[in-house]
Amino acid sequence: MITNLLSALLLFFIQPTFLVGIIVAILLSVRRKKQERKLFRVAINKDSHEIKDYFLKGLLPGLISSILVVAAGIPITIEAVIIYQLLVLLAFIIGGHFIHPTFTIPLTAFILWGANKIGVWEQLPNPAKNWYEGFAQNEWINSSLIQNLLIITLILLFLTVVQLMKQKEKNYSPKMIETKRGKKIAAYQLTPFWVIPLVLIIPGEAFTNLFEWWPVFSIGESSYSFLILPILSGFKYTVRSHVPRAATVKFAKDLLVVAILSALCLAGAYWIPLLTYIGTAIVFLGGIAVYIRHTVREKNGRQLYAPANEGLKVIGIRPNTPAEKMELQIGETVVMCNEMPIETEEDFHEALSKNSVYCRLKVKDTKGEPRLTETALYADDPHGLGIVFLP
Repeated sequence: MITNLLSALLLFFIQPTFLVGIIVAILLSVRRKKQERKLFRVAINKDSHEIKDYFLKGLLPGLISSILVVAAGIPITIEAVIIYQLLVLLAFIIGGHFIHPTFTIPLTAFILWGANKIGVWEQLPNPAKNWYEGFAQNEWINSSLIQNLLIITLILLFLTVVQLMKQKEKNYSPKMIETKRGKKIAAYQLTPFWVIPLVLIIPGEAFTNLFEWWPVFSIGESSYSFLILPILSGFKYTVRSHVPRAATVKFAKDLLVVAILSALCLAGAYWIPLLTYIGTAIVFLGGIAVYIRHTVREKNGRQLYAPANEGLKVIGIRPNTPAEKMELQIGETVVMCNEMPIETEEDFHEALSKNSVYCRLKVKDTKGEPRLTETALYADDPHGLGIVFLP
């Protein structure tokens, strides 16, 4: 039994979504560092936090969601697992904006429902039909399955809102874009991305038809298997008119509204079953609406990362540097250093050289309010303050 359980655990690490997710996390890290070195001659954050986040940020949500799904006895079918993984791979192909289960799981539900309505399973060619009948569970594809998939989606969506609220400021990386007037400004392409190990209940003994060694558990007269499915959770959106953390919080709050509306439909489905389908549509279309709302908000907002009228605009803070200890924030403007006004990076380094062990800055925050901040420096590294200015 222990060997079988270990084999089932190993299957988690060789599923297509998990493997593709690793590749994407590595590419995100490599691309960010390459872009930063090209623009600023140094990587702002040398850590490969994208890879670390991919493996670690989904562990707690995975544990919570798995406990809820198993405790509530929410089963799904093998067909749902297969279609979900295919949709995730397709989402990567078309750009990676719709990887989150807000999109992939509801779409899985509607594909299953539609395929069952038109009898796709019976219309398969003989070789495929014979293979499929070995583990088919289409008798489980009904309104209860759609409801189960919606419940899983909402659990993951609520946990995502919490994760986005906790997003760390230092993980934001600037890039340069050109406005319609030809002016260079900074923007941030945010790509929070992690894998959630979700334990799912698969009804019947279908898995044993695929894998003879697969453990099956009996509850009363019913048999069940368990599968750990890698759920990829990620968004991709650009920020240029707000502080990245503030924009992320607004994005998360919009998602929360969608989740609440869909959850109300789910609750009402106890009396009106049709609300299950309406709730599933709301969470899918609502996710798209959140993207649109964010894009409009950024397009119509003021250009926060354009060149300042005075001083130098801060667009990046390197971790574990004096700048981080001074609590400098992205979007602020440094107007004076060691009592000297600054307009260029040369001015800034000249002012720093006046005192190789101490630095005093006058800063204007994103609302234009001035403040003073200061810190000690290392005598052998007077230029290592850790601020990345808008070029």
